Amino acid sequence: MTSFRAAIDFGTCYTVAAVHGPALPPQVIPLVEEGRLSSAVALDDNGELRAGPVVDQIAALEPDRVEQAPKRCLDQPDVMLGRRPVETVDLVAAVLGYVAEELRREFNNADPSEVCLTHPARWEVGDPRLSRLADAAAMAGLYPARFLAEPCAAALGLAAQGRLDTVEVGDLIAVYDLGGGTF
Repeated sequence: MTSFRAAIDFGTCYTVAAVHGPALPPQVIPLVEEGRLSSAVALDDNGELRAGPVVDQIAALEPDRVEQAPKRCLDQPDVMLGRRPVETVDLVAAVLGYVAEELRREFNNADPSEVCLTHPARWEVGDPRLSRLADAAAMAGLYPARFLAEPCAAALGLAAQGRLDTVEVGDLIAVYDLGGGTF
């Protein structure tokens, strides 16, 4: 069994997961065959929350049962899908649960030894949105979870790729996070 750590960027529009470990080079894991995983969540005919490619099918028939950007909803306790109130933490847990399933599929049912989730820089400790994200990760079985501000994650990613090799100690750099839904 391969030991690995996972980093998940739960974005406003798309969600991406990357892994690395002692015998595993850093790599992005394809979560769907079609490309990027949409962060959208749908309520299916059985009242279950669904993430992944099936969301597009539900959205085509009943768009009122789909939340396209659950990350934006984390500032409120619940939203309406169809005629049913759904807790926002459950929306996020559906997306993170899909990611967890794909990671287990990729790594023979193994769970990551550690999970790091990104979040907007303005979400500070004590922010209810960060608490809901933590609760959703636990519900999805992704723990222990650490949290890292998105611009910091971007800078670390660039450094890991060697793209900041010309930066000297004491130099000042700026990181702009041009996300799909927020700046």
